[in-house]
Amino acid sequence: MDGRLSVTRRRFIALAGATAAGLVRGRGAWAADAGTGTSESLMEQAAACKGQGDFAGMAAAIRGALRLGPGNEYAWRSLAWALARAGEFEESLVVARENVRRHGEGAWPLAQLADSALSVHNPDLTWWALSRAKARHRFVQGDVVHALRDARKRRLGMFGTKRISVTWTIDPRATWLPDEGGAVLIRLPQLRHPRQDVTYEIVSGAENLGTLQSQDIDYLRVRYDAHAPIVIRTDATVRPGTVPISVLRRTSSRGGPKEVRSRFLGASEDVPILPDGPECQRLIGELRGATAYDTIDNILKWFRDNFHYEDNPTQDSEGLLKEKFGVCHHYSVAICALCRAAGIPARIVGGEVMGWSGEHDRSVVGGGSHGWVEVYLQPVGWVELDGLGHDTFGAIHREVSAYLRFHTVGWPRNPILPNEFSLQGSTTVEARLLELTPDRPL
Repeated sequence: MDGRLSVTRRRFIALAGATAAGLVRGRGAWAADAGTGTSESLMEQAAACKGQGDFAGMAAAIRGALRLGPGNEYAWRSLAWALARAGEFEESLVVARENVRRHGEGAWPLAQLADSALSVHNPDLTWWALSRAKARHRFVQGDVVHALRDARKRRLGMFGTKRISVTWTIDPRATWLPDEGGAVLIRLPQLRHPRQDVTYEIVSGAENLGTLQSQDIDYLRVRYDAHAPIVIRTDATVRPGTVPISVLRRTSSRGGPKEVRSRFLGASEDVPILPDGPECQRLIGELRGATAYDTIDNILKWFRDNFHYEDNPTQDSEGLLKEKFGVCHHYSVAICALCRAAGIPARIVGGEVMGWSGEHDRSVVGGGSHGWVEVYLQPVGWVELDGLGHDTFGAIHREVSAYLRFHTVGWPRNPILPNEFSLQGSTTVEARLLELTPDRPL
């Protein structure tokens, strides 16, 4: 393996040694009790755990099997895969690298190395593994082809820049519009943001009266014909904000701009985020970690294990944390409350998420109105995460998808103007992927 990519080589050697020793001697985190039995029966137990979605149990069973012998490439690869799905991202990478060391640069070890490198948001190692696989295994067949293809798609999503075009159609005859003498404020995707640039064009049905900005919200003021559809096209360049886990581990919730801490640590009025509530305080007492990274990781894993996706009329964070269900907005409200209770500034991002099946597919296959979260950490700044995925901290963009931002909420006072209409989640949407540029070519 190229030594230039081993930025944390000493740490890797130490972890790999600890991994092997733990598997042989049954010590530490690597010695999770998976019961007794033969190597074959433990691997069967691992397969059963996989079928049930119990990835921690799957990893424990494989560890048990590897304590009984050196194991084959499949066992080591399966352990790395299970650890990544269980949220043990760095351990997954250690095992994937050890698999390459033991079994060589075959297509499967390289595919798993790319998968594990993606789980820690490492663009250099991901590129190296996929480039090596492309150069050495151009004619492979079977499931490994799909594994490599999936890793390439995830890489494009996490590190690539997307140029998209979205056409919004509003029919005044079927949609309520706040009418002020035939004029209306329409909330646009954010026109200027470090992660996106947006331009707009009124295609038909309205007269442009100029734009207006209120805090981080961009409005288009138009005069429209009540009998004709309003068609607005926006073109956007969306850049991912992926942050390596090695960087996230070194961040801190202390310090930061006074304006950020004054606005995004306490209770808010635009959405009922209540960090001082008794349920929030009780729960963060259990989830608070030694570092900001550990705390956020614990929060996301708690939501993975305890919260389920279902619409809920409850809006405030206290009720949601007790009831333990909701949709994306509810996840975001409750996560923001817990982060703020831990002293981590947090806010909700509202927007649209659009997805495509692959880099050459130009028609959208999924998406819609969505809410996700940003936390402020020194020295990085605002870092994104999606409450619907425990593995999204610092890497919400997955496969070929684009998170198109409209606004942030969670302010002490409501910044939304009266008599407005938002394109987000309210109209007929046609989205096309115009261009997808990787961080570097394969």
